[in-house]
Amino acid sequence: IRGEYTPLTKNMESMDQLENPVIDLENFQDLQYFGPINIGSEDETFKVVYDTGSGWIYINTKGCDGCGGTGHQFDPSTSSTFESTGEEKTLSYGKGQVTGVIAHEQFSVPGSESVDAVFVPATSGKDNEGAQSDGIVGLTPVATGGEDLFVDRLADAGIIDAKEFTTYIAHENEQSYIDFGTNHDVSDSEITWVDLQKLPTNDRLIYWSAGIDSLTVGDEKLSLKYD
Repeated sequence: IRGEYTPLTKNMESMDQLENPVIDLENFQDLQYFGPINIGSEDETFKVVYDTGSGWIYINTKGCDGCGGTGHQFDPSTSSTFESTGEEKTLSYGKGQVTGVIAHEQFSVPGSESVDAVFVPATSGKDNEGAQSDGIVGLTPVATGGEDLFVDRLADAGIIDAKEFTTYIAHENEQSYIDFGTNHDVSDSEITWVDLQKLPTNDRLIYWSAGIDSLTVGDEKLSLKYD
């Protein structure tokens, strides 16, 4: 996917091919997909949703009421790299929201070096029943409210070779994964590029949104054009 404003593939200067990290995703009933991330000076591992529809990182934090998840919560007092900014932030999603004070912390994909990023250590939340993860790592193409984009931080630190990622979302009988950086397992001839387009309700590109004129279900062609 690529767009007029922010392409999925952002060409960087040529560099030695890195061993880009690939993480397997757990599948919960073909509804929620989550994978590991390490946090803090102790590299504590949490299960997070890698969410292409949001930009912020948040992690359920010790004492959080209403955050849902697995019950595994981050304790900032155990990490020497945790630094609070004192600024409160509420993050809202399609279902549920969390609130916490923005902080800086070290994050890494297991097996890789850490990067510093701002995040919301969630200390309260609501409407998060049914969540199977300990937080969210946002993967939107652009930042919209002061967040550090995780993929950009990995690329800027030289941990991955480009500001790119590949997701493979499968049914429960197959392995889902995220491949950070350039996917060297596919050639350009196997890729169909689609321009990104901002949604009619937005004045700029925010999501990985692309235009679709029609959808065929069986033998029936459905129109999907906006009026």
